[in-house]
Amino acid sequence: MSEELKPCPFCNDGTDDLSIRGDSDECYVQCDPCGTRGPYRARGIGDSQYDKAVAAWNTLSCRLPWTREKPTVEGMYWYKESDNISMAVEVFRERVFFTNGTSADGELLYHMPGYDFDLSVDESKGLWAGPIPEPEEE
Repeated sequence: MSEELKPCPFCNDGTDDLSIRGDSDECYVQCDPCGTRGPYRARGIGDSQYDKAVAAWNTLSCRLPWTREKPTVEGMYWYKESDNISMAVEVFRERVFFTNGTSADGELLYHMPGYDFDLSVDESKGLWAGPIPEPEEE
């Protein structure tokens, strides 16, 4: 890895308790004590996805309050369901295409790790924190 892992932004646990997990399709950083998962990074031929997962984890340095208010804009958010495991998810707006060649904005969706489909933000039952601000340029 070219970049060193930073401690967990939620429990501040040290890097000895962080692990990089995933399979042949995607990987992420997880804090084992509190269960926080960083953003998933899809793997590709020639890409160093472990480095990308570490870089994405290291940008998660802000503390945001948990709320039942659902996202209303696209971006990266923390999401936590009843199992008390939090993870960073991307919220995005579905694009609907019609047979006449036109398109329109659809509902807000998010992808939950481990699911093969996207989920509706409106139907979510967990807690949200965000949007997570973009890191500042050096």
